Formats: sequence, structure tokens, C-alpha cells
Amino acid sequence: AIQPMVRLFKKQYFSLCFLISNMADNQQSRFEKSLGLLTTRFVSLLQKARDGVLDLKVAADILAVRQKRRIYDITNVLEGIGLIEKKSKNSIQW
Repeated sequence: AIQPMVRLFKKQYFSLCFLISNMADNQQSRFEKSLGLLTTRFVSLLQKARDGVLDLKVAADILAVRQKRRIYDITNVLEGIGLIEKKSKNSIQW
């Protein structure tokens, strides 16, 4: 009578561990995709750029951004507060 209960407990335990693991993975990947973290990484790239000029296509590739719209959102805000200016269609300067 105890064996079936032990099996059931183990099954529930491993199911719970699996759920917790997946929740942690989802939260981590969601944080890694956050606009705030992407902005921090973008500014870091910008600070390392030669002469303060950064090609947005290169930045999108380095940051592994699937939607370039996110890069443009960041540049629009930074341009709006006067931290960067557009040099050409795909490049900005610090």
C-alpha cells in the first residue's frame, strides 16, 4: 500500500519541480528581453563605439534583436532627451 503512494509522491514532486523550472526559465528570458536591459546593453555598445558612432544594423545583430523596432524605440527616446543624434538613416552618434 505504501509503494503506490511513494510513486504518486515522486510523480507529483517531479511535476512540481518541472513547473518551477519552467517558470524560472520564462521569467529569466522575459527579463533578458526587457526594454530596460536592452537599453543598458545598447548604451554600453554606444560607449564602446569608435568616435561615438554606432551602426544600428550592427547593434541589432550584436544584441540579437529580432525586432529592429525595439532598437528604434530606444534611439527615439535617447534622441528625444538629447543624448544622441542621427548621423544617417542607420547610424547614430553619442
